[in-house]
Amino acid sequence: MRGRGADWGARGNSRRGFSLVDVLVTVSVISILIGLMLPTVAGIRETTRKVICASNARQIGLGVAMYADEHRGNVPASRFAAKFAGDPASQPENLMMVRVQMAPTGWDGMGVLFEQNYLSAPGVFYCPSHRGGHPYRNYAELWSGQPAEIFANYHFRGSFPNGANYTTQLSRFRPEASLVTDGLKTKWDFNHLVGANVVGADLRVVWIDDRSKTVDGLLATNADDFDAGDKVMDAWNELDAKMRQPGR
Repeated sequence: MRGRGADWGARGNSRRGFSLVDVLVTVSVISILIGLMLPTVAGIRETTRKVICASNARQIGLGVAMYADEHRGNVPASRFAAKFAGDPASQPENLMMVRVQMAPTGWDGMGVLFEQNYLSAPGVFYCPSHRGGHPYRNYAELWSGQPAEIFANYHFRGSFPNGANYTTQLSRFRPEASLVTDGLKTKWDFNHLVGANVVGADLRVVWIDDRSKTVDGLLATNADDFDAGDKVMDAWNELDAKMRQPGR
């Protein structure tokens, strides 16, 4: 019995540990698995961001509608919105701006919704997928502070062609017209890169796929582009066309 016990102990203590080859193979397999999983994780994260963005856009759209309902049908006024065709004072590229430092009241366009408590959370105006120079953290303290220039991550239509003039009457916007969407000031303000959430004048929220770059390709590459305003208008027209497609 003693001999067998001693022999069993000797065999038990002779178990082979992991070799260097075993460790290298294991590390390689783990690395491959991580590489396969990362795109999936990134995709899930972006899908979540798109849902949050759609919710934000919907709240802004509803805020515009509530404002219009209490202001004789007019959407919030913006000094940047066109008053008539060829209006030299219009700056459609700046309809992402919600507060203008030198203005008497400061709040403009979508910012009026915050000023008048139609929307009380500044975070609603910011997309979690924003890639440009206007993340929420840059403006968080300014929303309740001294007058300062504030940009959001969403673009507001401001006014809509109505014959030779532009109207601010929401009921006169074509139902399928784009009212609010992801930023259009530059390519970097087009938050999701491959598409955008769009709120129609009928308050539908639609995801517009732009992997073909038909909208992104129209936008200015930087904020100093002299033709940025015309490019924004071209982008609005392209979004309108996409909103009119069957099934939207």
